[in-house]
Amino acid sequence: MLDGGLVSWGALIAGVTAMIMSAGFWLKIGAKLNKADAAERIAASALGKVDLLCMQLKEYEIKAATDFASKGGLAEAERRFANAVEGLSSRFDRMAERLDRLLETLIDRRPHRT
Repeated sequence: MLDGGLVSWGALIAGVTAMIMSAGFWLKIGAKLNKADAAERIAASALGKVDLLCMQLKEYEIKAATDFASKGGLAEAERRFANAVEGLSSRFDRMAERLDRLLETLIDRRPHRT
């Protein structure tokens, strides 16, 4: 058949080469598909981690909003502190006046030396 028949040596080599190249092509495609599947699994895992981090960040934002002072609350606390300091100042002034009167009384009662 090969000597003068239907298929020549060149056609046979070309056919075998085409089958080998076709098999190689499909093996490469299969390897790339496997890599794509692995990449898809990694991406899905990363997306799950991002979702978890987003939930944790939202929980922290809620906690921070409840724990940290707002501007209005901070201004109110500062006003109360200033009022308390002013109250202490007036108490110290009254105490100093009483001490002054006491000292004046003690000095007035002391016998004078001449």
